[in-house]
Amino acid sequence: MKMKGWKKLSSLLLTVSLCSTLLSAGFPMRAFMAAESDIGGRVITGEQGINLVNNAGFEHGGGDEAEAWGKNEVEINTATEFVHSGSRSMKVAAGRTATAYAFSGLNDIYNREAAVTAGIWVYLSDAADADKTLIVLERKGGGDQNLLVRPQAQTGWQKVIFSGDAAPGCNEHVIKFEVADGNVGDIYFDDAFVYSQDGTSINLLRNGGFESQLDSFGQGGDGTALASGNQTHGGSSALEI
Repeated sequence: MKMKGWKKLSSLLLTVSLCSTLLSAGFPMRAFMAAESDIGGRVITGEQGINLVNNAGFEHGGGDEAEAWGKNEVEINTATEFVHSGSRSMKVAAGRTATAYAFSGLNDIYNREAAVTAGIWVYLSDAADADKTLIVLERKGGGDQNLLVRPQAQTGWQKVIFSGDAAPGCNEHVIKFEVADGNVGDIYFDDAFVYSQDGTSINLLRNGGFESQLDSFGQGGDGTALASGNQTHGGSSALEI
């Protein structure tokens, strides 16, 4: 006898484009607190959990670009001695006359009001540049709840990390770094991270409710699957086959 109505399925035979954070978190997924992968080319933050930053190690992107990141006065570095993990990092060259910055919005599905831990790995060639370098997690909505921190005044790689309590009303996260003009030495950035303390709210499947039609999904067979409002479990749309 066939059952009518909604029921939970453990798999779906569609080709799904998962967000880049799934790649950086390492397989298998399983528990939220799974240890971070140390496979070559993966992002190594030194933390545990699901990293919500897209292209956190700047590994994806052609030439001097990094997918999911905007930037100004920032270069892509491939010199291995200035890479924390993988094969690329971001570089702010010494002696600029304008503020350098790079930023990336977080677009996974998770509770943005929850407490967070965030940061990035920073390499200072000159310790004096610590005062010119700022790491920020913008938490938009619900008032001024941004988190910011400067690196320690020391050379070489260091993990710059900060945490924030729950932020009621927050509806958007943007991770970014800024370097004021006139830095003495080159500065490098790699392996950005944002971890939510509400791990149960994280959904790595983009457009899982099909509210944006079949965006992030592909299909095989006769190609007749479509997003429809005829029957919905939540929201205004569902996949109809």
